[in-house]
Amino acid sequence: MPSANQHFLKTSERCLEQAYQAVLKTQVIEGNNIFTESKNHTTSVISYLQADLDKKFNIAKVRIGEFKMSTNE
Repeated sequence: MPSANQHFLKTSERCLEQAYQAVLKTQVIEGNNIFTESKNHTTSVISYLQADLDKKFNIAKVRIGEFKMSTNE
């Protein structure tokens, strides 16, 4: 049975990995120049992508918070 320390170590690693993956996904969206070329997209597409970016950033923030709590930093 894993110890509490091992559980928290795995939790902190998982949180960092999930935060990293969320940020990578935002880079893909932003890297497609969708926002700078918005004249080619409808308002609803831009709104959807902005909401998706906000969601990914919030995931990253929450996971970093969990990481800090699990490592007592």
